[in-house]
Amino acid sequence: MPTRHLHEKICYSNDLDKLSAFEETIFYRLIVNVDDFGRIDARPGFLKSKLFVTKNGVSEKNVSETVARMASLGLVRLYEVDGKPFLCLPKWHLYQKVRNSKEIYPPPPENDDSKSLEEHAKLFQPEVFCIMPCNGKKQEFQVTRQYIAEMSELYPGVDVERETLEAKAWLVNNPSRCKTHNGMTRYLGGWYSRAQNNAGSRAIPQVRAPATKQRPLTWAQRKLAEIAAEEEAENARKQTGN
Repeated sequence: MPTRHLHEKICYSNDLDKLSAFEETIFYRLIVNVDDFGRIDARPGFLKSKLFVTKNGVSEKNVSETVARMASLGLVRLYEVDGKPFLCLPKWHLYQKVRNSKEIYPPPPENDDSKSLEEHAKLFQPEVFCIMPCNGKKQEFQVTRQYIAEMSELYPGVDVERETLEAKAWLVNNPSRCKTHNGMTRYLGGWYSRAQNNAGSRAIPQVRAPATKQRPLTWAQRKLAEIAAEEEAENARKQTGN
């Protein structure tokens, strides 16, 4: 990977100033990961693994939302080729030296302007499993498929999809006890934890064999038992010398 250049204009860029510190970090990490033409595969999972190789706590949702945000500001351009999402840095040629190398990623289609930014942004939105009702300014909390997968790894004894729907049903039936948007992950985490604890504490039912009804001994069986008892007692006396 060749050396990339950062111009001092980044310090007083109006567009960059609209980004949060985390979003700006993603922008700089894009600069050092795109190919020599300023392009890269824009699948959220690919970008997450490429931009944050060793850093924990960054989700595909964080990355996809940031990419959509940067696209709305014109810092990146989103496009699609053969159904696959890509992005490029529109001002790449102004600040970076384009070498005579082979293209790694395809260029934007010439007729790509026919699609709106909103249509492109849909490619970067995570798949939603369900929407939880919330109290406060944000009335909805999106539970994504990625979140379901992450929780399934943390709570292996829990059917996370079913428990999530049950947690939603409880909120729908108890609207006065809905959580805030910021408190929803804590609510769901507590729900999954209780479900796992309940699953682990369930006792395995013991299957008892049916009781068998014993028949009374016959006269001959009683006599044989008496003789055997007498012989055993006689042998015991002989052993003790009495």
